[in-house]
Amino acid sequence: MGVFIDLDHWLDYWLNIKKIDFDVKEFFRKCNNYELDHFYVLLHSWEILPLFVMLLIISNYNPWIIGVSIGFVEHLILDTLYNDVKLAAYFFTNRFKHGFKSNKIYDRMGKK
Repeated sequence: MGVFIDLDHWLDYWLNIKKIDFDVKEFFRKCNNYELDHFYVLLHSWEILPLFVMLLIISNYNPWIIGVSIGFVEHLILDTLYNDVKLAAYFFTNRFKHGFKSNKIYDRMGKK
């Protein structure tokens, strides 16, 4: 379940490139090498975690919500540990503060 969080990379690619045809090689190159001008990745945000906690409580700890929540947290932890950016890049509020501009997010946050 945790892999679905990466669908937001497609949205970032589309918003940056603004073309209909999809080039898989270009997509992976631009995303993996931080070549996009703007970095939205809406699902890669620690601020979503409280929403999952609320959903868990409201759903009376539904097994599906538990699984999705675990996948979400696991994905963000692994991305934070293994991607070449600092923790602050995984906060939506921080990306918003810097206008989602990749150069500001990476320059201010610095690479690890």
